[in-house]
Amino acid sequence: MDARDADDGLGMSSHQIRDELMTIFLAGHETTANALSWALYAISKHPEIQVKLFNEVNSIIGQRTPKPEDFMKLQYTQNIIHETLRFYPPLYILSRDVTEDVTIGGYRFKKGDMILISSYVMQHNPEYFDQPESFIPERFENNFMKSLPAFAYFPFGGGPRVCIGNHFAMMEAVFVLACIAKRYRIKLAPDHHDVTPLPSLTLRPKNGLRMVLEERAAEAFEPGASNF
Repeated sequence: MDARDADDGLGMSSHQIRDELMTIFLAGHETTANALSWALYAISKHPEIQVKLFNEVNSIIGQRTPKPEDFMKLQYTQNIIHETLRFYPPLYILSRDVTEDVTIGGYRFKKGDMILISSYVMQHNPEYFDQPESFIPERFENNFMKSLPAFAYFPFGGGPRVCIGNHFAMMEAVFVLACIAKRYRIKLAPDHHDVTPLPSLTLRPKNGLRMVLEERAAEAFEPGASNF
């Protein structure tokens, strides 16, 4: 609110401040929260993935707080997030304005047109992803992403308008998932409803998710300690 432009010394209007706050909230908070919700849902459906996650978290961070240098060591945890972003991309569709007349794939676009691009559609394309309707974090091993053509996988967008917080979001999601996994076993609630993706402003679980957290190795935690 106190910020001033270096050239003219003017600040933002109330409307501009509101828009900036909404951008921070929606782009920087809801997207990561949705990705983590989908990640918890996916690993709850695949106990074998959850076991591999537990083993990695146990071996690298144990019960301590993660450190920045742990990020690159948590490779399987990263792969879970990458596969979540492939399968359930929070930003499932992007729009781009056409700045000059162009023909793409036999389609003619004029300057001023708007093009909609779906990461969900591309990232479920069997031409680029084997068994695209299966949740397989292992697919991202051995530098898999480097083998993909540009924009076959783009959960953060791309080009000049790529998400400015993509690296932070990845580190945040990996560490939050690791912190949950070091303490809890995640299951769907016994009375859970059918989980259906809802393509709203972001891709979210319709009607939310009903989950149960079971504490792991409770004897290793001290009552009242900040272990999470």
